[in-house]
Amino acid sequence: MLISEDKSRSLSLTEITYESKYSSKDEKFDTTIGAIEDIILDDEFTTLQEKFFKENCEEFEDTEENKLIYTEIFNDYTEKIEQYLEKKLKEKFSWFDMTEFLMMLNQRDEEDMFGDVFDILTSLGDFNSFKEMIIAYKKERNGEGIDMSGILIQSSFN
Repeated sequence: MLISEDKSRSLSLTEITYESKYSSKDEKFDTTIGAIEDIILDDEFTTLQEKFFKENCEEFEDTEENKLIYTEIFNDYTEKIEQYLEKKLKEKFSWFDMTEFLMMLNQRDEEDMFGDVFDILTSLGDFNSFKEMIIAYKKERNGEGIDMSGILIQSSFN
């Protein structure tokens, strides 16, 4: 934070001007990310995503080779999730514009983008991220997830 002052006279608290390094674009971006986080944590979104994965996960195999149908499913997923997010964001913010948001997203450094929100957003534009998510869902659904039962250690305090 920078403080600008006129050195020719003493200052009162009301005369100190604070300047932030953040622009209104940064605030808009942060506000949008916060809203997306709220949306993806909502049961309605979780249900939408789980329903889609449930309907389509059996098409996917955990191999290097990709089938043509994967692209169709990925495009369908991207369209559904983008439309859902855009609808919810426009309901919340009259100023929201998806194209502007995507441009702001592309201008961000990769190390600044972590967490569930960015995982979801990445899955919309990156086929491999989407494939990893749907295969992880399939494995969990079929009971093929990581078995953590062997790492629990019990001991008494006698």
